[in-house]
Amino acid sequence: MAEYTPTGDGSRRGPPSFRRRLTLTLGSTLALALGAFGGLVLLGAWAFMTYSARQHLASEVTNIATQVVHGGQLDLDAPPWDEPHHRFTEPHIDPHFVQVFDADGRPLRSSANVARLGDDFPARLLPVTGTTASLEPLRTFEASSIRFYHLTTPLTTGRGRLLGYLQVSRYAPPISAMLRRLGLGLAVGYVVALAGLIALLWAVGGRVVRPLEAMTASARALSPERLSQRVPVPPDADRETTELGRALNDALARLEDAFVEVRRFTADAAHELQTPLTVLLGHIEVALRRERSPEAYRDTLGVLREEAEDMVRTVRGLLALARMEAPQPSAEPVPLGQIAREETEAVRPRAEKKGLMLTVNAESEAYVMGHPALLREAVRNLLDNAVKYTDTGEVRVRVGRRDGQVVLAVEDTGSGIAEEHLPHVTRRFWRADGVQHLPGSGLGLSLVEQVAAHHGGRFRIDSESDTGTHAEMMLPTG
Repeated sequence: MAEYTPTGDGSRRGPPSFRRRLTLTLGSTLALALGAFGGLVLLGAWAFMTYSARQHLASEVTNIATQVVHGGQLDLDAPPWDEPHHRFTEPHIDPHFVQVFDADGRPLRSSANVARLGDDFPARLLPVTGTTASLEPLRTFEASSIRFYHLTTPLTTGRGRLLGYLQVSRYAPPISAMLRRLGLGLAVGYVVALAGLIALLWAVGGRVVRPLEAMTASARALSPERLSQRVPVPPDADRETTELGRALNDALARLEDAFVEVRRFTADAAHELQTPLTVLLGHIEVALRRERSPEAYRDTLGVLREEAEDMVRTVRGLLALARMEAPQPSAEPVPLGQIAREETEAVRPRAEKKGLMLTVNAESEAYVMGHPALLREAVRNLLDNAVKYTDTGEVRVRVGRRDGQVVLAVEDTGSGIAEEHLPHVTRRFWRADGVQHLPGSGLGLSLVEQVAAHHGGRFRIDSESDTGTHAEMMLPTG
């Protein structure tokens, strides 16, 4: 990830701005496109001029060839030798220089303007070119410091017997000079057009990023104390920027809820830990005021143990909640039935001390995909709640399959939960007014519900006052 680094002038280096990147990227693309277009224009101009020049000479060759071949013989008097463009050399009359050779390449006759050019003009047969107009370069030669191009074609009878050759030449058109002028014009136009387009891209880029800059300035002003504020989305923002603003505001809303939850959770945790710590310190202080009997110290240590166990349960619940919010290792098959039996045996001494009947019926093949430590903590909390709030009767634990899910059910015949309290029992640190004197932090059922949700399942609890409670955790099978 690129980071800003300070420079000597106090500025900061980092990744280029969107505006600059847009201008450079599109500007480079446009430069290549315009350059390629200019190259195609030059190539097309050369092809057109070459084709036109060859086509012009090919028409003259075809016209003369049809006249000079007559009755299977060469008729050298048939062509119009007296036409101006066959007699004169002035460029304004576009002269054509015509030569006829026999089958052995010896000159037979030529137009009058050939002699006007002197001995420099070639009196020999040049390479045969044919009359087909194509895009290959013109065949040229130089005579009297003048550049010519030519077409040379064989003269044959209708049966294909070679009679001789016809060679027609013409002043070579200034294709190179015209292409240079055209290229210069294209280059000037290229520079002007590219500069204008880059300036336009820079202006458009500024308009595009203006909403982003406004949103960035608003986002920089946010702080943990101002999370209730939202990043305003300018009305002229495009769809993508608008979606970004909405996503950012949704994230801020979730972050604000998380901060509120953390503050509340921290305050509740501090309060829940402060109470047992205060009790511990109070009992210790009382015990240290004067000498006491071993029985008194034993009673004090018993109270301290209960308070310490209460704190351990609270801390263990906090750790389990924190563990769910941290990245988890890969899920694995967990024998929920075996965990239920082990945790049931762990609470059996407490249940027997209260005179409760504790039964467990768990299928050995009841596996779920999940995290053993979290599932064990959830089972432990369900059993702890059932034994804690049941004074007489029994606690039943069942693990089995139902509707393609593994169901863990814990039932008791305890005091139950009032109907108006049921919606609140899974809130963190919530405890009904009538049970504040009992040990516990109010994290148990909240933890169970979150463990169930974390494993893709759900938690349900039914209860009536003075009747008992039925709690179920339903999880996908492993």
